[in-house]
Amino acid sequence: MTAIPPTIALVGSWADAVDERRSLAAELASSWPSGPARVSLFADTTDDQRARLVGVRVWPEGAFGGHFTRHEFDHVILMIGARLDSILALARSADEGCHVWLQDDVVDIAGGPIDAPTDWLPDVIASARSIIVGSDRLAGIVRQLAPEAPPVLVMPPAHPTVTPVVDTPDRVIAISSGDESVHQYLADTLSATLFSIDDQSVTSDVRERRLLSARVGVDFHIIERGMASTTVTHMMARGIPTITDLTAHAPFAGDGLADTGLVVVDDLDAIADALRPVLDDDRVWLEASTAAKATAASWTWSDAADVLAQWIGAVDSLPRETVRVVGAVAS
Repeated sequence: MTAIPPTIALVGSWADAVDERRSLAAELASSWPSGPARVSLFADTTDDQRARLVGVRVWPEGAFGGHFTRHEFDHVILMIGARLDSILALARSADEGCHVWLQDDVVDIAGGPIDAPTDWLPDVIASARSIIVGSDRLAGIVRQLAPEAPPVLVMPPAHPTVTPVVDTPDRVIAISSGDESVHQYLADTLSATLFSIDDQSVTSDVRERRLLSARVGVDFHIIERGMASTTVTHMMARGIPTITDLTAHAPFAGDGLADTGLVVVDDLDAIADALRPVLDDDRVWLEASTAAKATAASWTWSDAADVLAQWIGAVDSLPRETVRVVGAVAS
């Protein structure tokens, strides 16, 4: 007798760092490996066409907890981002035994919850069926906030499947950083054109065109948080050699950009040293760009969905103290 695939609800308008129209819940729903017609997506997004095409039922985020409840599904995965409305809307359902996927920026550098009542995160963690995070550091914070937490899955943010850079770009650097000193340092140190990915005055389409004109990418935050960034995964998937100071991406990184298309550094001078060979030599850029695309292809949303499907199927039999590390993070 054929087993009936479990019913899955993916809940949350967890926005993409590069394309604010893209829901990572929709990306996950579209990639789910088994019984896609049994998957329901609850997210306020325009990025649901592919999910609908593979049989996913799509509803507004607010329909979960209102028209639909946790008990109508075998598994509910709440994707909680840093927006206060997202936190408060989704956290109310966590006491019903959901799998809670925490976006990296729901806590600050000291481990305190951001932009919400200070007691929301420990309560959500303690009552969850399992916790999913994107970095070792966030897994440690989960354990500190709730020592008796349920099993924790640590896996890196997945790389999207997107249009890669084709032509050799000019000396253009795509940069993501909230600190103006990073922009100024690169402008003073390197002969290149800089544009900010964080520019909220442009549309997603314009941002995409700018990305595809970039020769290299920089995601640097000065205060290293041990967290992960979907900006990094987006640039690598496009074949843009990328430099970051976020150590959650270190398992993907090499000693130079030509190794894996990614370098993790700890100061501004190291950024310039890593960028110069790629900016100055077309052959080095091509090697680095090819390596970035290959690294991104090793951990896509399909890989993340496969791991997550296996995790929720086995997690109820695991000891509560379990912390499982998967994907490139584990290498």
